[in-house]
Amino acid sequence: MPSKALEINIETSRVDVAIGVKYALLQEVMSKYSGLMDGLNTFLRELEHPYKNWEFIVNEARGFTLEYFHLLQSHPRGTEAAGLYLDIFFDAIENSQDREVRTNAVDNLILFLQKVIKDSTKDFDRFLSFFDDAFDRIRSSKDEHFSLFVTSYYQLNRLAEAYLEKAPPDADLSRL
Repeated sequence: MPSKALEINIETSRVDVAIGVKYALLQEVMSKYSGLMDGLNTFLRELEHPYKNWEFIVNEARGFTLEYFHLLQSHPRGTEAAGLYLDIFFDAIENSQDREVRTNAVDNLILFLQKVIKDSTKDFDRFLSFFDDAFDRIRSSKDEHFSLFVTSYYQLNRLAEAYLEKAPPDADLSRL
């Protein structure tokens, strides 16, 4: 028999959550793959929930960004969709109360950036504004969050080196 307190907690935190239009683009990108849609919709509902499970969100965002980047890359609005994942990682960094979750969000964000650099090949130029946004946001992070980037297992200097190898000669490098 479950405790009365647990029953009350579950009942008071139960919320019907609708997926907002903000995330419709992610659904559009994955729409051809019905097997992915259930997992994606669960993930998107969690993003909209008032009591977010940031650990779940970060882990799912990692999976979608690393395993399905090719879908972002091939979609006409893939750079916008990649930007939504950027928002999700930064929201976790800024809003999770758990340092381990914030650390994982930073690590997974850097991995995502590395993935885009490595796999974007001929489409790299399409992602330049995405990188500008990412680097701006990293650079302007609060000290406590910036320190997570600096101490990450995935080093920022290696990320910058990989970016510089692929960046076109006329790219604005002042944002690195």
